[in-house]
Amino acid sequence: MTNPYNTSVESGSILGPTIRFTGELTAGEDLVVHGQVNGTISQATRVTIGPEGVINASIRSAHIAVEGRVDGDLLASKSVVVHASAEVRGNITAPAISIEPGAVFTGSIDMEAARSPAKNAAARP
Repeated sequence: MTNPYNTSVESGSILGPTIRFTGELTAGEDLVVHGQVNGTISQATRVTIGPEGVINASIRSAHIAVEGRVDGDLLASKSVVVHASAEVRGNITAPAISIEPGAVFTGSIDMEAARSPAKNAAARP
């Protein structure tokens, strides 16, 4: 995985630590959040919540990485990584989930619902 903070290599948007956003945040590019978001975050390719990030929102993305605090559900079509510095209070749905030792997590994990309908149909007897 590439460094999500290296914006000179990849295109993306960064919400700095002094940014406070309320509402529906939609991005068609990678998104790094160091500030605060209240509402929803959706349609980003990769969402990274930095160590200073405070999110009171549900997040929907292909890839989600959390280093800060999230109060809300995480739904990823590919993967969720909860780093050791993170606090997550909400449900996680993704086909691949990693929670590092030291992370705080309260919620449920659902890896089955994240599978594609074709894979679910093939898995049935």
